[in-house]
Amino acid sequence: MMIVLPIIYLAVAISQDIYNQAATNIALAAVSMHGVLSTITMLLVHKPYRMETLAVFRMKRYHNTRINTS
Repeated sequence: MMIVLPIIYLAVAISQDIYNQAATNIALAAVSMHGVLSTITMLLVHKPYRMETLAVFRMKRYHNTRINTS
């Protein structure tokens, strides 16, 4: 929906020779938001990505190391 609707508007506007700067700007901003929403979704859904991102912002790396004493 984030990509299809603005592209449909842009295709109709080009084919009908309609010029509305505000609507064109909104359509392009909506398409641009797709990347932001994909990134946020990836961080919310996938725990490894979320944990590593939080570690990067905290400037720490958490390593699970086990010492074998046998």
